[in-house]
Amino acid sequence: MKRRAQKIVKQHYHDGYKLQKVNILPALMAFHKWDFVVDSNSHHIVGQVNLLNSEIKLRKKFKKPDEEIIELFTSTKVGKYFKEFSPVFHITYFEEMDKLVLKCIDLRYFFKNNFMHHATAVFDEQKNIIESFLHPYDINKSIYVAEES
Repeated sequence: MKRRAQKIVKQHYHDGYKLQKVNILPALMAFHKWDFVVDSNSHHIVGQVNLLNSEIKLRKKFKKPDEEIIELFTSTKVGKYFKEFSPVFHITYFEEMDKLVLKCIDLRYFFKNNFMHHATAVFDEQKNIIESFLHPYDINKSIYVAEES
């Protein structure tokens, strides 16, 4: 079943994207559906494939950040831990009051219209880590991660 799901997803996305990897995972709530994360050269695409009718449901599509952002996040303690914990993640970022905020999302687990696991790293203007947090199961739950300089 997993191979069939992977074949359907690859056929669906091979024309519009240069595929690097297709991750297939069992869906949390249905035996005939499989979740997927497509890693292309430009995007992360998250969705679900129904094996009964070969239907693809797109959940989220993220444009990949610059390599500098990925390296900045993965150089932190929270980034190293999150990368070990989640081999399939995406990083969003924004500036807020002279701080750079990086939010990492584990793309594997999507439940109740949201991703389950997140991490946050906050940097100053010189890109020194200020604070970081893990957010297991809910973005509103925070576990402080001590970052040593």
